[in-house]
Order: sequence, then C-alpha cells, then structure tokens
Amino acid sequence: MYNADIHGYNTDYPHDLGVVLGNGPSRDRDRKHYDGALTYGCNTIHKEMTVNVLVCMDAWYQFEVIASGYPAEHECLFGGWNPMPIEIPPDSLNPSHYDLYEYNPEDRKRADSWYYYATSAEDYERAVKENYTMPYWKPDCGYVCWATEGYIIKEVDYGVLPIGDLRPPSGAYALQEALRGGHDRVEVFGFDSIAGVFSTTSQITYNKHDIDDKKMIDDRLDKWMTFYKTVTEHYNKIEIIWHTKKD
Repeated sequence: MYNADIHGYNTDYPHDLGVVLGNGPSRDRDRKHYDGALTYGCNTIHKEMTVNVLVCMDAWYQFEVIASGYPAEHECLFGGWNPMPIEIPPDSLNPSHYDLYEYNPEDRKRADSWYYYATSAEDYERAVKENYTMPYWKPDCGYVCWATEGYIIKEVDYGVLPIGDLRPPSGAYALQEALRGGHDRVEVFGFDSIAGVFSTTSQITYNKHDIDDKKMIDDRLDKWMTFYKTVTEHYNKIEIIWHTKKD
C-alpha cells in the first residue's frame, strides 16, 4: 500500500501504481498511459507536463525550474538544495576575484532566498573541452538564482545513491523516490539509455544526440546502469516495468 505521508499526496489517486518519466523518446507525450497514476519526472519535463514530483540534480536545471515558477504549485526535489536567506548578500559569499551573474534578476524583489553555484577557471575549461557549457557560464564566476517565498522545494533523499565523485543522474533518484514510496508496481518510461538510445529532450550537457562514439556511449551506459542496478537491487520486492522505444 502506498505511503501517502511521504509527499502528502491527495489520497484520491490510486497509489498502487507509480510512474517514473524520463525525457527519452519512449515517453508518451500525450500522457494517456499515465493518467490516474502518481508521476515522478526529471529535469525539463516541467516544460511539457506537470508531475507529482520533479527531481533535478544539476544546478543549471534547478535554476531553470526555479525561474519558471513551477515550484510555486508543484513539489520539487533538488540535489544540493541549500538556499541562503535574502538577508545575506550574494557578494559576501562569492569569492572576491569571481564575477557574479544573476540568472533571474526580475525575481529579486519578491524573493526570500537565493541559490548559488560557481564555475572556477578549471571547471569552465573542462566544460568547454567536453562541450557542455551553459551560454552564461564564465571562468571564475558565481551564479545566483532568486527563489520566491513559498516555493515547494526540498532536498532530495539520497538514500542508497549518495553523491560521490560521479553524480548519479536525476532519473536514478526519481526511480528511487518512486520505489521508496511504497507502490505495488512502478512503470518507467523515457529511460531509453537502458536500451542504448541516448536521444533526450533535456540533455543540456550533451548537444549532439545518438552520436557514433561507441566508447562514450558504452561508458555512459555502464555508469548509468550501475546506479539503476543499485536502486533496483535495494528495492527488489517491488515490480518494475521498463518501457523503451524498442518495445
């Protein structure tokens, strides 16, 4: 039986089924397969549909979600969520030799806190080399996103996937969140990487999809599968159904 207390969901939902939604091609954009189920989504899915729980692990995705206003009415789980109170000026914490960039300055007047990350010169050069820079990134720069009072954002429960040198993807945490919710069955859509298909609408950090670099694809698949295996083995009594474009 579903534990509704974890997220405070409306008990009118049939809580026996949880649906985890990635952004790969197997996800039904018409949502017909998900109506009536409790949904867990990742990253930019909020641009296309609402979900009961949105999971974002990377700060640049989180900035997008905050600035969109989505957390005003929808629960979000963020990795590394540690907002600073508005009374503390960002300049006081930003290194003195760093520039400071405001992601959403128009929201500052109604904000009660702000969220921060930074790119050192080394971080920036590595991102340029690996082709995943954001347009606003610069070397030695801090980035501020103003968060409005009342936004429904919580720190993700890292569970069996603590952050180490390699950060697990948002999808692994979304799957874990669904499995720990107590559903009798969890169905997974849009995680086509498990079938070797890496095209996705939300891969900010990879601008070229389905490339021919077999080694990179194999490396990514091995790393991602390790994280998903860790979660599924821990919650091995719950039925999981994986849907891919190859179905």
